[in-house]
Amino acid sequence: MDPETPATLAEAERHLGYKLPDDYKELMLTHGPMKEVFPNEYVELYDIATVLEVKALRASFEPSAGLVVIGTDGSVELFVYDMRRDAPPIVAVNIVSPGWPAAFFQASNFNDFWHQVTTEGLQFVARYE
Repeated sequence: MDPETPATLAEAERHLGYKLPDDYKELMLTHGPMKEVFPNEYVELYDIATVLEVKALRASFEPSAGLVVIGTDGSVELFVYDMRRDAPPIVAVNIVSPGWPAAFFQASNFNDFWHQVTTEGLQFVARYE
């Protein structure tokens, strides 16, 4: 898939009502959405159109307020930003989860998340509050 454009990302931020983190935007501008298999993890990062579709589908679901889904592990976990925070961390939320109460902290920023999934895989030890 092709990288996203600055205009597409700006439009997405307008629709989402949130400014996407710079490190995430950098990856989307240089590499774009992707599906990759690593030694410990499968990672799919959605294109911006899918990010917006998922946000629209979950819009009326109150426990997911502030949740912006950016990808999946191809199974039951969604990778999401918690946009309720000034520096949005990435957490994993089960696809059938009611939202934040069942989330697991993954990383403080996208670069750390990317390093983690490409080397160690997802972590399910710290519930997210």
